[in-house]
Amino acid sequence: MITLKYRKSGNAVFISHIDTLRGMVRAIRRAEINMAYSKGFNPHMLLFFSPPLALGISSEAEYVTADCTGMTPQEFLEAYNKACAPGFEGIECFETEKSPNLAGKIVSAEYFLPCADAEKAATAAKEVERRTVYEATYQVKGKPETKDVRPLIHAVSAVENGLVVRLATGNTNLRADRLVNALNADFGLDVLLTDVVKTAQFVCPNGKITNVDDYLKNFGETTK
Repeated sequence: MITLKYRKSGNAVFISHIDTLRGMVRAIRRAEINMAYSKGFNPHMLLFFSPPLALGISSEAEYVTADCTGMTPQEFLEAYNKACAPGFEGIECFETEKSPNLAGKIVSAEYFLPCADAEKAATAAKEVERRTVYEATYQVKGKPETKDVRPLIHAVSAVENGLVVRLATGNTNLRADRLVNALNADFGLDVLLTDVVKTAQFVCPNGKITNVDDYLKNFGETTK
């Protein structure tokens, strides 16, 4: 199997997760990659994606594992990049003996939140880090709900041009757009959702937080 790390940028950030899946299937078909398919009446290409990305946010760290044969990671990367749609370019490929099940193993994701006002960004980071409770109000099934999201904010820090946050992913998660709206409202920040970038994703094998790239490298060869 080969796991592709790819970006989602430009107009592609407004494409839903379902349409992203469909686009990936079309790109792999155009690339003439020899894929395995599921059994049964309606066989489908065996692709395994990392957790969905919120609409409107760009990413430099999305992943899809392809059950394919007859290609090296370098060959896969080159073939895919010739066939993919703009905004979905491949960055790196990792060879694995089996599916790494990233959808089930990823526990958090890191985001960069650009902010022009460095002083306000620093204040927001210190205040959120200090608090044991941080409430955010957002829409759930069309109704506003206020929840304590502090346990879902694993890390927050101010950097030169904004904030870096690491948020919980999985069954209990915090979407970046919901945090951005809360920070803008509470601290007067000017973070635009379309400027937010997911920069990394993490797993937690044996209780140790590990970048997905490093985790995948333990499975076998990697190519850039």
